[in-house]
Amino acid sequence: MIIMLLILPTFVLIYGIYNYCPKIEVTAEGMTKYLFGVKLKSYKWEEITEVKTYGNIAAQTISFYKNRKENSMFYKIKKKERIFIYCSEKKIKIIKHFAPEYIIEQLDKKI
Repeated sequence: MIIMLLILPTFVLIYGIYNYCPKIEVTAEGMTKYLFGVKLKSYKWEEITEVKTYGNIAAQTISFYKNRKENSMFYKIKKKERIFIYCSEKKIKIIKHFAPEYIIEQLDKKI
């Protein structure tokens, strides 16, 4: 009963905040993910190896993948890290403004 009433809702709340409340900063150098002012991830445009889109009419996301280093803790579990962004026309324009040509080409194929 304690698990259902206390632990599970706390876990869902923390997971939701971590995934849906970060600030993504897109610059000419790359992308950086912040949560409450703390830098969580940072990708340079050269490090991004893959771009994928997911979703439907209600919510569509763009995921930017980067290969993990072989000496990292989670390399054997997942070989790639990702930053995802919920799409809007404004966000896509900003990404296309700063991203290099090969990423824009991948985005145009997916969207």
